[in-house]
Amino acid sequence: MPAKPKYTREEVIDAAFEIARRNGIESITAREVGKRLNTSPSPIFTAFECMEQLKAEVWKRAGAEYDKRINAIFAQKNEKPYKQIGIETVRFAIDEPNLFRILFVRRRPNPRHGNIEMQDIQATDKAVKAIAENYLLSLEAARALHYQVWFYTFGLAVMCMNGVADLTDDQIEELLTRQFEAALLWIKSQKSKQDNI
Repeated sequence: MPAKPKYTREEVIDAAFEIARRNGIESITAREVGKRLNTSPSPIFTAFECMEQLKAEVWKRAGAEYDKRINAIFAQKNEKPYKQIGIETVRFAIDEPNLFRILFVRRRPNPRHGNIEMQDIQATDKAVKAIAENYLLSLEAARALHYQVWFYTFGLAVMCMNGVADLTDDQIEELLTRQFEAALLWIKSQKSKQDNI
């Protein structure tokens, strides 16, 4: 009868996630995870076939952390949740720079040799629905507006994450509001052109 693993799969993921949160996903090695668990690297390979599988689980956990923040906005039943999503995305980049890098700056890990399902971050669909409902746009127009604003938000988040821009919440809100209003005008002007054809 094989010996019972000393650490569960969840405990290994927890250890790897904390390493990634502090030092980045590239810092996850069997040796570092073992050190954090106060053991040898062998429990990692009892729970996972390879490090790529473990990194895929860390990616999923980082996505869940981001989704938790976005879901909190919708739980507050904000009248205009879309702006809060942008602000929270920039705040996430500032508060959790290594998790932000894992999700939005690096390629997603490839869970080789395994059957780990990599799900997309939920925020995009929620954001598009929020725009469509709040601004009476079709889902297609709302998606186009979302991507116009998202590219700007993402750039702002990366600048804040790297310390290139040091902005207050009020400044972040003002910049995102201006960009959103400009993009909304552009989307409406495109719709107006199509209606007049």
